[in-house]
Amino acid sequence: MRNLWPSQQRRRKRNWMRSQPRGRRGERFRMRLQERRKPSFISKTCMTTRADLTSISHRMWVSVFGLQMLQISVICPRNSFMFGLDTLRGSVESGYFPSLVTCCSPAPWTVKSSCGRFTKKEDAYGHLSATAKQVRDICFNNTGSQFLSAAYDRYLKLWDSETGKCISHFTNRKVPYCVKFNPDEDKQNLFVAGMSDKKIVQWDIRTGEVVQEYDRHLGAVNTITFVDENRRFVSTSDDKSLRVWEWDIPVDFKYIAEPSMHSMPAVTLSPNSKWLACQSMDNQILIFGAQNRFRLNKKKIFKGHMVAGYACQVDFSPDMSYVVSGDADGKLNIWDWKTTKLYHRIKAHDKVCISALWHPHETSKVITCGWDGQIKLWD
Repeated sequence: MRNLWPSQQRRRKRNWMRSQPRGRRGERFRMRLQERRKPSFISKTCMTTRADLTSISHRMWVSVFGLQMLQISVICPRNSFMFGLDTLRGSVESGYFPSLVTCCSPAPWTVKSSCGRFTKKEDAYGHLSATAKQVRDICFNNTGSQFLSAAYDRYLKLWDSETGKCISHFTNRKVPYCVKFNPDEDKQNLFVAGMSDKKIVQWDIRTGEVVQEYDRHLGAVNTITFVDENRRFVSTSDDKSLRVWEWDIPVDFKYIAEPSMHSMPAVTLSPNSKWLACQSMDNQILIFGAQNRFRLNKKKIFKGHMVAGYACQVDFSPDMSYVVSGDADGKLNIWDWKTTKLYHRIKAHDKVCISALWHPHETSKVITCGWDGQIKLWD
């Protein structure tokens, strides 16, 4: 065989490669490209025991919705939130269905002031310019009259739900990842926030000062959940651990960390307050006891969905019959609580279905939100 110039060799090799069928190497390369194109931010979601809802999107606006008769399948029109929604959050005391929505668009969908039914132009009765950066989390007080927002501008702000005015703000110059009021009626002036500097910081609203710090985590704190009649709270972190704290005692009461554990950026307490559902980043929902021992229930592990890299929120049905969660493919997954088998799967959104909440009163309805900028009601 005669010798070829290097350019001829490359040309011949290139032509031969093009003539070959696409193999596993090409498939892996295409899958890797698809993963790179996905958004990189993480979100979470939860709901209280009343029929109240809050949703968070990617950047800087908060809009307050008043929905009375939920007889529609799509609550928010397509592209009303241009960069998608991150979180649904619920208030406590209300006869209608309020929703707080933070929108990542610098100029969100223009709305008029309205406190009544859902309409195309008057679906929101207030929108708040919350921060210059993304809102990470929101938490209502027990009456629903005020709520706290945690944002990437490193501020925690206290808002009036009716007027939309900022009452006060708090900061320790670190990014707050989650925020929770103390649910006890006599401690509504106190709240805790999980920070990017591995600490859980406790503030007093009346004085505006830090009154306690819980400093035992080795990574940023992602979630805080009150358990055991609000005497304790559970926190999860990027250090792949779960810690249980006694209120106002800065030493962890229980520390759970196994080599096989992954980060759990979304945690939900069951309606009977006996179980914690944790969305694990190895595509599983893990169930921990929420009373004395806080052990992993190995008989209750829910699989079959893909959530690695996304903090898709978990929720329980009010009668504890089902567990629901979104996934990275935009699907709504429903499992049977007793058998842990996947009961039903619905294509809910075009992009990531980041949040799924069960309606606490109308138990046949589920609310979802996704990165396609839509909030949907399913029956």
